[in-house]
Parts: sequence; C-alpha cells; structure tokens
Amino acid sequence: MKTYHIASYSKITPTEFCVNGDKMLLRNPESQDLWLHDIYRALNMNYPKFFKMDKLCKSGILAAEPIMQNFMVKPDEIKTNWAIIGMNSVSSLDDDTEYQATIQNENNYFPSPSVFVYTLPNIVIGELAIKYKIQGETSFYIEQLFNTPSFITNVIKTFEVNPQIEYALCGWIDYYEENCDVMMMVITTHPDKSIIELNETNINQIYY
Repeated sequence: MKTYHIASYSKITPTEFCVNGDKMLLRNPESQDLWLHDIYRALNMNYPKFFKMDKLCKSGILAAEPIMQNFMVKPDEIKTNWAIIGMNSVSSLDDDTEYQATIQNENNYFPSPSVFVYTLPNIVIGELAIKYKIQGETSFYIEQLFNTPSFITNVIKTFEVNPQIEYALCGWIDYYEENCDVMMMVITTHPDKSIIELNETNINQIYY
C-alpha cells in the first residue's frame, strides 16, 4: 500500500514568503505591486520568461522554484514520473478582468493577445511543466475556498490513476487584485524524501 509524504513546501502571502516553515522574505511596504519581483530577486533566479508571465503564473513559478531545487540534479531530464496538480478559487479572474477592460468600450477597443493567452487558470500548470520538464499527469481544480480533504483526495487520485507517478508538484495558487495566496508542495511516495506525512493536520498547519 502506498503512503504519501510531503518532501518540501512553500507559501506566498501578501506579506511574506516561506519555505519549509522558514520565513525567507518579508514584503517591503514600499514595493507595492513589485512583491513578486522582490521574491524573484531573492531567489537569484535567471528565467527571463518570468517577466512575460501574468501574476498567477509568476506566483506559481516562484513558489515552486525553491522546493524543486533538490529534484533538479539533471535540469534537462524529462520527468515522466511527475504530476502537477493545481487548485484555486478565482480561476483566471485577474486576467479576465484586465482583458475585459480592453474590449469593453467599442470606441476604445484594443484587445490584448498578451493578456488573452492567460485567461485560463491551467496556463500556470503549463508554465510549471515547461520549466521543470514535467510530462506526467496534469490537472487544475476550482474550489470556492481551500479545502483540505478535497486537496488530499485530488492528490491521491492522481497517484492512483497513473501508477508510474512517484512525485507531484501541487498546490493552491490564487492571485487576484494583488492578493497572493499560494501554497506549493512536492508530494512523493518515497518515505526517505519525507519532511512530514501527507495528512489533514499537517496540511492545515502549512496552509493556515
């Protein structure tokens, strides 16, 4: 019987960035909407594509970056034994609202392809798959609020659907009107990679 374990996790809120429970960066009140860029610099990332992404994708990439580093021994290696599972409450509403503004007024009609391309929440899953060379199962779910039992059920079902899956990059990725609510984690069936077990108590302690 498979057991499931959390190998690493991260959290981004409007005020702080944490990895495995340690506070890595506190938001500068003067940074305003540059909070995600501050995290990017703190991680010493070199990923120019980041600056072309919407904020939902940026927040997902930033939360994933520190927890994926231990699994990037061979960065160009294709990962067929990995899955990606995402969830949020607002879908792509931040981009939907911005795009709507470009087509609202027929006298000032300027539809933006660069915004339109992000008007699906699962685009963040695609960006994660590209960056980390993941070619396993992918899925994205919409919930009214973060729901721990549902989160665990979706993760376990993904492992059960495809027995080849040994790792899952998964999390709650919510971004709307500068409110960033992101929790990402690597979950595995390998106990030796474990920080803590996957259960409701531990997930609640991480998220809340």
